[in-house]
Amino acid sequence: MSTVMPTTPSPSAGVLRRDIQGLRAVAVVAVIVFHLGAPLPGGFVGVDIFFVVSGFVITAMLMRELDRTGRIDLRAFYIRRFKRLTPALALVIGVTVAVSLVLLSPLGPVQNAAATGWGAIFLLANLVIDRTTGGYFDKPAESNPLLHTWSLSVEEQFYLVFPMALALVWRFSRPQSWRPAAITVVATLAVVSFIAAVMGSRGVDVSNSAVLSALNFLLGFYSPLTRAFEFAAGALLALSLSAASTERLTARTTTAAAWSGLALLAGSFVAISADSPFPGVITLLPVAATLLLILAGSGATPAPIVTRLLAGSPAVYVGALSYSLYLWHWPFIVLVGRLVPGSATARTLAAIVSVGAAYASYRWVEQPIRTGRVRPGRPLARLVAATALPPLLLSGIALGVARAGYWSPTVKEFQAATLTPHVGERAGGDTFLPLSRSLARRCVWNGAQTGSPIYLVGDSNGNHFGEAVVGAATILGRPAVISTTSNCPFIDGYLTRQGTDSTVAERCHRHVTESLRYLTESAVPGVVVIANADHYWTSTTVAFGATPAPALSSTEKKLQQWRVAMSAMVTRLQRAGHQVALVQAIPHWSQQNRWDPVDCSAASLVLVRGGCDATVSLVSSEQQDGATRAAIASLAEAAGVGVIDPGPTMCPSGTCSVRGPGFIRLSDSGHISAPQSRALAPLFADVIGRSRTG
Repeated sequence: MSTVMPTTPSPSAGVLRRDIQGLRAVAVVAVIVFHLGAPLPGGFVGVDIFFVVSGFVITAMLMRELDRTGRIDLRAFYIRRFKRLTPALALVIGVTVAVSLVLLSPLGPVQNAAATGWGAIFLLANLVIDRTTGGYFDKPAESNPLLHTWSLSVEEQFYLVFPMALALVWRFSRPQSWRPAAITVVATLAVVSFIAAVMGSRGVDVSNSAVLSALNFLLGFYSPLTRAFEFAAGALLALSLSAASTERLTARTTTAAAWSGLALLAGSFVAISADSPFPGVITLLPVAATLLLILAGSGATPAPIVTRLLAGSPAVYVGALSYSLYLWHWPFIVLVGRLVPGSATARTLAAIVSVGAAYASYRWVEQPIRTGRVRPGRPLARLVAATALPPLLLSGIALGVARAGYWSPTVKEFQAATLTPHVGERAGGDTFLPLSRSLARRCVWNGAQTGSPIYLVGDSNGNHFGEAVVGAATILGRPAVISTTSNCPFIDGYLTRQGTDSTVAERCHRHVTESLRYLTESAVPGVVVIANADHYWTSTTVAFGATPAPALSSTEKKLQQWRVAMSAMVTRLQRAGHQVALVQAIPHWSQQNRWDPVDCSAASLVLVRGGCDATVSLVSSEQQDGATRAAIASLAEAAGVGVIDPGPTMCPSGTCSVRGPGFIRLSDSGHISAPQSRALAPLFADVIGRSRTG
């Protein structure tokens, strides 16, 4: 068994580091357990363990090469990395994309998977995922079977840059001073990276500016900049260890390091969660834990019991398979989850079956190519082509088929509804930037019309009524201005979600107050249409109040505060000469009858007549949202403002259906499509037209 297990030499003596293989086993098991939805909230930090280990191992390997040959052979290094990582990755991408064409939905997930496949081959999966799938913990991430390749691209980006940096330090340093110089360079990189991670964890205001969008990525979850300090930490440990220093590590020191590392690692798995500002200060927990555990295994024998457990055969064997296990487990979980939605048992069985695929990949792809000798020139070029071209071709075909709508009218109809951004979003009006004179000039429609303007404000529910407001403005001969912010309802107060950073609530509050100031002090009087989602007031994980730390979480108390805040806003707008129209939320499907385009597989849309349709009665929907609807109606009557209720129009004869007359009504379970929004224009025009500005 031991003959097929890769091991890691220490930076000093070249001994085999079986304990580091054990660390890899801990990391991959933690990630798999987290992906299965088990109660291990911080299991995703297994990736951060991998980053620290990679920094240590690669630096140790390069140092030994310098000691042995006096140079770093970058070409040989990159060939080794390609052989080690790319063939197995290419196999996973090819198989996953091919299966995704049938099992995933062509309403976004197929396109995301195919684009990620391209990105992964070109070492840019992290950037592609950020631009397509979005946040790691967001709902769309659950349907991207190649989501996990983001970390592989970050690691490979590190491999591209770091050896060059170390070689340059060696080239321009004296032999006796190169190690201190290298430590200085790597430490500087670590500090810059850590500062970037902390900045990103505290939030960045982002408009649709390309510069700010790039900054948001660079300071975000998927960025190599915010992860570099983890690699650098491992590299600094390798640079700091020498034969003399490891000999000075006493049994007491290594034992303390081992148990401290184990405690910090356990704390990381429990204390960190999807709600943590990550990467950030809290990332130091798994980084420090990994460093301590590596240090504990770097001393003289006898090793601490923790190190001996990590170096035991079971852990070492899993560590040897860790790369293949990481590659295969997530595609199996996602794709089987599409076959059996909502089944924890099916996901668990999928993860178990993925172990067989991982072993086969390790045994017949990863190991033979990794250990085989490939001569530079044509043999290497043939290997690169044979490895990279098939997944690139399959990903390209998948993108082409998906963009062609599978040559199915049904698929094309659903794609038009679910993949088309609303007009405000396309123009840059859906942003945390508050409504201002410059934003009003950029996000205006029918600007040449002389009638009083219509202002649409709100959260994503405001955004999805963009076509309705623009259509109403066209009917009425008025200009329309759109300024919305997703997850930020237009109401003067502080709204916080359980586990999120307080800066999000502050940014939302600032957006609302500054937009309100513009409307009441600078804007031409018109009709202000306020459209917010209603789940904030009924959710037990959302608090709302007048202070930055609201304690109101019950529906009744939140709606009382909502009435106070909304009444004050309406009065202020009316005194500035505006009329106001409040929009009731669209009919909602229940949690038991939830509709999601992600669940609409290509097979069901193409082969099943009426596939992906769903219905709910208008009465049951209104009963479900009764408290919020009643609060809006009551305030509107008391304040003398109009109410726009899309429910009866969307649900003729009292039945709400995903499929409308010639178009699909919904873009997802909580938002209407652009075609449905356009169909609501006469309703909006009727209510707005009866409003007279002062």
